[in-house]
Amino acid sequence: MLVGYRSATMGLVAVLVAGFVFSGCIKSRCFQNADCGLGEVCDRQVGTCFKPECLVDVPCPSGSFCEDYRCVAGCAKDEECQEGQKCIDARCLPFREECNCLAATDFCLADRNPNSASYLQKVCVSDHNEVGVALFFGSVGCSHCWHLYGQLREMQQELAGEGFAPSLMFINIKSVDATPDNVAKGMSDVTTPIVQDGEAVGFWDAYLADWYHFVLVDRSGCIAAHYGPLSSVTLDGEEGVAIRAAWKAAMAAECTQTEVDADSGGDTGGPDGGPDLPDLKDVGAGDVPDSAGDEEADPAPADVPDLGDLPGTELPELVDGTSEQDGGDETEPQDVPPFQLAELCQVVQTEPVALGGWVPFFLCMDRNSNSAGYLDGFSTWSLSEMVWIAYFGACT
Repeated sequence: MLVGYRSATMGLVAVLVAGFVFSGCIKSRCFQNADCGLGEVCDRQVGTCFKPECLVDVPCPSGSFCEDYRCVAGCAKDEECQEGQKCIDARCLPFREECNCLAATDFCLADRNPNSASYLQKVCVSDHNEVGVALFFGSVGCSHCWHLYGQLREMQQELAGEGFAPSLMFINIKSVDATPDNVAKGMSDVTTPIVQDGEAVGFWDAYLADWYHFVLVDRSGCIAAHYGPLSSVTLDGEEGVAIRAAWKAAMAAECTQTEVDADSGGDTGGPDGGPDLPDLKDVGAGDVPDSAGDEEADPAPADVPDLGDLPGTELPELVDGTSEQDGGDETEPQDVPPFQLAELCQVVQTEPVALGGWVPFFLCMDRNSNSAGYLDGFSTWSLSEMVWIAYFGACT
């Protein structure tokens, strides 16, 4: 019986293996822009790569706006919008005439943070009309979000030490459930409210928010500023100084009405006397490389925001294209391509490497903001004197 069972099992395995072998290649899906080729972005809904219609520096035609890298038909004048809205950058957005500002959409959602004083109670954007509120958009399952939110909480504590009463809320993405267990994994020390966005809620959509975005709502219920995607590096620099100043201003802001040209047709340009509005963010419109070789930036949970122009790595010891092994072993020559340090890994294309074979040359950037080598380059040679393990997977 045992022999027969084993034979039947092996036969089934052979059939399954043969099915996989002869069924052809299975097309993999993308989860982030880094999974796509040069000049392409990822449609996370369906997992396919495509060439974007619009970017931050490649705007859409007049009368449309950029959403998820595609141009979407929008409004052309205020009359096309509902009551209480204005046509701004081709979008119909809530507008407060009495304060001449973009209105912050009010949401009342249950606090999901067990460590918060308002746990399981409803917290609203309008609860903070005395001092305003700061909103951070991220995921409780994202380690980069934990780090960024920690920096913002430090800023909140510093402002409190100066006599202010800053309020801060974490707006969790639709696709990840902010359960107590998920919150405890990386945010067990957080005491601010955490609320859950959802398909029927649309918190992120209402604020034109994307990964790592930060929105300040002032005490008048106006959107005072919109930043993003945030970077842990820039938060420690000039951007952090700017956010700190804007946060203080939002807590002291007063509703002031400004005359608006009735014939402006929704034009809100400040220089012509219109309201001074915060920059509106194109949802998902990050910089994407074109054929000229621009770097890519994706505000996805595994990615770092736009880093600007990145310097090339210096590899003076690689000029001869050889590597020495300990103990005086002969070197294995490899061609060293003229790779430049970028956000995407670059690797020499070869046949699959056999066990014990030489690893093809690669050059990658450390994308872990908690690493000592954050944004530094590492390659086959820089790891040649270490025992290292490569894990291939996605950061979720």
